[in-house]
Amino acid sequence: MTIDAKFIAKYSRICERLKDDSQPIYDSGLLDFEHGNMIFGSQKGFGQIKMDVEGWDGRQKPFFVNLNSFLNVVKEFPVLELEGFKFKHGTDDVFEISHLEDDTRFPDFINSGNAASVKIDASALAAIKKCGLFVDVDGSASLNGVFVKNGNVWGTNKNRLCEEYVDSLAGADLPLPRIVWETLVMDILGEDLVIDKDNASFFISSGDEIKIQFAVNSALSSPDIHNPNFVNKFDHPNYITLDKDGFLGVVNFIQPFVLSSASQRIQLIVGDTLLEIKSEDNGNIISRKIPIIEKGGSIETDSKIWASANWIKTILGVVGGKTVKIQIDLGKPAVNISSVEEPSVHVVYCRLTEVV
Repeated sequence: MTIDAKFIAKYSRICERLKDDSQPIYDSGLLDFEHGNMIFGSQKGFGQIKMDVEGWDGRQKPFFVNLNSFLNVVKEFPVLELEGFKFKHGTDDVFEISHLEDDTRFPDFINSGNAASVKIDASALAAIKKCGLFVDVDGSASLNGVFVKNGNVWGTNKNRLCEEYVDSLAGADLPLPRIVWETLVMDILGEDLVIDKDNASFFISSGDEIKIQFAVNSALSSPDIHNPNFVNKFDHPNYITLDKDGFLGVVNFIQPFVLSSASQRIQLIVGDTLLEIKSEDNGNIISRKIPIIEKGGSIETDSKIWASANWIKTILGVVGGKTVKIQIDLGKPAVNISSVEEPSVHVVYCRLTEVV
């Protein structure tokens, strides 16, 4: 019997991400020769990958094979002959991989079809990846995730929000737990994905090559970010615009002088025609100014906000364009940062507490 495991090799990083070393079954892949696939996973999520089989006579039953060892082999030799539990490539390469004979079965990949399929193209993946940067790595709050609703993609926690509108996602409604959106953006699944969702599970598929099933996180729910009361906290007439590359260059210059801490605080001080970026850490006072291209509304001269150098750099990396727009109102806790040329992406950032 011959097996072609090229798709298993292709998606090996997905296998490694979803396996669980703590239990032998979840550290293995189930080779199903009758249906031509390998099933793998754990409580994190389960996957099914197409495996082409020739010469199966009905006698070889499914068995579990150690996933790490099997992946290492098929990455080098995707086409193998199988005799019993012995894999061969040609006459000289023989692999006896640790295996389990067990009646355990992974969940059936059956979608009840309670929701319409959502196509995830390249623009959607890019937006999900950007918005995921603004989710806490270890956060567990109900709003700590990536959400897709009516064309809008946003990633949030209680201190920041990144939102982008994507035409292809109009009509979609997907609250994506961390394990789901991080798997989507691993740059392995491709750019022609489909997500199906029912009351209990997400199903992500890439043609007939791979299907992954994740549990729905019923505790994950986003605040109504389009409620006028929320929008009024950051969307107002007071703004400045700056050359994005110039702004980023000054932040990069100042950052090595900033006190090493989680927040990496810097000051942004709005003048009549210049923005001052300033740090007063480690016995240094470092100050540089860049021109304000445009100033709108009624921002008072010498208005100061405290911000994280790290997060300013992250924000400038996602908003695109050449000109950055910052909406500032000292009576409100957050600033809104976007691109003049590409306004479909914006970041709401809760400024840091002032340090005296």
